[in-house]
Amino acid sequence: MTDGLPPAFTDCLLDSALEPVLEAAARRGAQDAKRKKKDEAAEVAKALLTVTVCDPACGSGSLLVAAAHRIARRVAEAREGNQSPDALRRAMREVVGSCVYGVDVNGEAVERTKDRLRIAAGVPGMTPPFLDGHVRQGNALIGASPEQIESGVPDEAFRPADGDDRGHARALRRANAKPDPGQATLFSEQGGYAHSNEALAKSLAKIGRLSGGASAGDRDRAAEYSKWRDSAAFHAKRLVADAWCAAFAWAKTPGAPPAIVNRVLLDLREQGAEGILPETLAEICRLRGEHRFFHWHLEFPDVFRVREGETRWRGGFSCVLSAPPREKIDRREGSTVFWFATGSGAYPECAVGLAEPGVPALRADLLFAERVTAILAPEGRAGCAVAPGTAAAPGARHLLDGLMRRGTLASLYDFAGPGAQVCLLTFLGDPGLDGPVLDGPVLDGPVLGNQARGGTAHGGGARFAFWLDGPAALGDDGRSFTLTPDEVALISPNTGALPAFRGARDAALIAAIYRRVPALWKETRRGEARRDETPAGGNPWKMRLATAFPRAAAGTGLFRAERELRDEGWELAGSTFIRDGQRMLPVYEPSMIGLFDHEVARPRHWIAEHGPVAVQRKGETVERPGVADRLAELGWNWEWLCAWRAPVLDRTAVAVFLPRAAATDSLPLMLPRVVPPFAAALIAAQSSLVFEYVARQKIVGSVVPAADWKQLPVPTPDMLEPHLPFIVPRVLELVYTSSDMAPFSRDLDDHGEDPFAWDPDRRARLRAELDALFFRLYGIDGREDVEYIIEALLGGEDDSWRAGKLALAAYDRMTEADTAGVEYETRVFPPPGHGPRRPPS
Repeated sequence: MTDGLPPAFTDCLLDSALEPVLEAAARRGAQDAKRKKKDEAAEVAKALLTVTVCDPACGSGSLLVAAAHRIARRVAEAREGNQSPDALRRAMREVVGSCVYGVDVNGEAVERTKDRLRIAAGVPGMTPPFLDGHVRQGNALIGASPEQIESGVPDEAFRPADGDDRGHARALRRANAKPDPGQATLFSEQGGYAHSNEALAKSLAKIGRLSGGASAGDRDRAAEYSKWRDSAAFHAKRLVADAWCAAFAWAKTPGAPPAIVNRVLLDLREQGAEGILPETLAEICRLRGEHRFFHWHLEFPDVFRVREGETRWRGGFSCVLSAPPREKIDRREGSTVFWFATGSGAYPECAVGLAEPGVPALRADLLFAERVTAILAPEGRAGCAVAPGTAAAPGARHLLDGLMRRGTLASLYDFAGPGAQVCLLTFLGDPGLDGPVLDGPVLDGPVLGNQARGGTAHGGGARFAFWLDGPAALGDDGRSFTLTPDEVALISPNTGALPAFRGARDAALIAAIYRRVPALWKETRRGEARRDETPAGGNPWKMRLATAFPRAAAGTGLFRAERELRDEGWELAGSTFIRDGQRMLPVYEPSMIGLFDHEVARPRHWIAEHGPVAVQRKGETVERPGVADRLAELGWNWEWLCAWRAPVLDRTAVAVFLPRAAATDSLPLMLPRVVPPFAAALIAAQSSLVFEYVARQKIVGSVVPAADWKQLPVPTPDMLEPHLPFIVPRVLELVYTSSDMAPFSRDLDDHGEDPFAWDPDRRARLRAELDALFFRLYGIDGREDVEYIIEALLGGEDDSWRAGKLALAAYDRMTEADTAGVEYETRVFPPPGHGPRRPPS
């Protein structure tokens, strides 16, 4: 993937992630020179050379080479005042020797990266030893931190996968109980595993400061790395860390070697390899070779320093750049990465995404992005090239939501053009995270200030742009926009999902709408304690969302076809089959409904009004409820229903009234606990052009899940109550066009006996007046904004644009009436609610 990132996108990633780091380093060097009264050029170059850049999935090293060239140009300019070939060559040699780090699980990729860096540095012959210490083979996604090791093996490591023995897994979980905390053990305050690498870190830092030149410093650093990795201390620490990771990959079967539980981990810490059974030791080594466990504080002790008596490392990379692989991590395959991601605690936000219903897999690039948050210095900056559409990807929203809530997301630019389909994600280190802490760079590295963050860090806004053709489109001010964490929480209060607005104007309009009109149902989010301002908490409509009958029931005998019923002597009356006082009610499906219309198509199936209904399931006869029984279970007593459907070609949000009947699970029900006039206002709001505009900006895909439907803005009953005399007569005419909806008309105090006639022109005018009212209720106060929304929704097609012009004309009349202080007079005659009726049947 790294090699497939075109140069223009690589430059864009470096501009957003690396350049602010270099700017901050240069400022810091200048400040140091002034404070120490030293040569500014030398201090700036020195500060630039303390920047550390890492790619945790480096491939063949393209991003690292590009980053090294950027830093070298800065160093050459600072030190020699020019970027001549000789100056760049000298600077590049130092940058590659001190600034660049890489990891890849593929050994060939590691060797290619080292070779490319060697060539870029102008080093002839074989790969220099210092690169062996900076570019390492390993799986960046699976590794242990000192804090994780100190906490012991989590019970989640013993969840059974396919092929495991569940009883044996339960026994291992019981055996995993931690030893007596009164002992001086791995898990107690009195004892503890010695994680410290502080002496080595200081030694490497000293070499970086005092070496008599780049070549001498590189040799000394390479020697220190080699000495460290050959030491008994390194191998002892790595064995304990490997054992901790191996617990997640261990076979939970009686025939497997004795597993890594906390008692075994303690023995390993106290006695080393001799303290555990040989077969257990052999399995740890086998799993290490298979999965390439990678422990950052052991592999890069100069970047991640662990002090004596501490378990949290201090440090991290100044900048992390990566274009990681995008393969799926699938729960059904039960890979070690999956079990580690969901059980180790190393990926709390991705783990929540993987636990979501209907999310069987998560992309590896998202796991890499969360891993980057752990290895990034608290004052650092990272850029990841991940798959396009990440903002709307299942499972990804928790990661992005976490970045937004912490105020560390700097920018998200999503490209969908022919040149490359990629999402460039830039974010900042988080000093408040429970994890690595920085009390000053290990190698005198830069501490970034707010200026380097472009005003986007830690509570500020992040920049977004979607549907871009290429990096050049970022120069169009209308395409990118800023959203603050508070605005994202307002627009997506339940999920924190980032809406893919097409431009700055859309973002501004949607944010303004949500400031005025709340989400239909605001839930309490994970980790949030919120006092709701609405009388019914976050659910002012006292809403219940439910599905009535699964579509899969069609093959069980619960749903009946027309020919079958006629053959059994049932007779059709309207849309209902009747026989001997019993009724078969129609089953509504999405294709049967439209705006204010439940009769777009005829029913295909019917179901008994009353149960129980005997059906066949897995070869057995079971009983299922009829329509009345199911609605009673849902606590619904009205003789009509409210529902919404999946998007159709010209409409994203379709809410509708239905007769009291059955509805498949692809036509979910809304069951508000309000009286009928308010229900009429609810469906009117959800059928308006302004509601459709918001839905089209926020809904991606062919379905509208309940979680997304809840987050669309709907005025509260209190907001709509003054407008009921305007809304209810119009909704009555639009809905009551069939005798099926007679109960609804009676509940709205309609005394006419027959349904209203279907007059397309009159219906268009009624809808236009409702659209105009809701433009105003949603706070769209400028005529230009109304025109913009109508144009965005309806385009220039004749029929659609005619509906838009009617709505705009009604909006103008309402504005004029409001300005004049007079009541709006309808242009619909006879007045709404008094239209022509159908002739009696």
